[in-house]
Amino acid sequence: MITLGDIAPSYSLSRIAVCVLIVTVLTILPSQLNRLSELLSINAKFREPFRATRDTEHVLLCGYVNDRLKLESFYRELFHADRYITAGPNFFAIVLSTTEPSGLIYFHQIYIY
Repeated sequence: MITLGDIAPSYSLSRIAVCVLIVTVLTILPSQLNRLSELLSINAKFREPFRATRDTEHVLLCGYVNDRLKLESFYRELFHADRYITAGPNFFAIVLSTTEPSGLIYFHQIYIY
């Protein structure tokens, strides 16, 4: 019968290599698992899905959307008072992007009334 104790490195250099491998795995693995856990727990406001209801209308904006001034200009035109009358109060602009918003957009969270 072969047990785990029967398989062991026979040379001094291989014993040192195994010890270094064990120490490396025991130090790096927990930190990488912690980092993975942090990344999976990110719950940014911008990652929430949009749930439309029957009384909501929306428009999708796609493309390069990390320019705060261009977004403000777009929102001012889209949510102008004249358009509010035809679209109603439950009208949303949804921005689709492959990246997180840049710092200026993220921290200013554009609200135009």
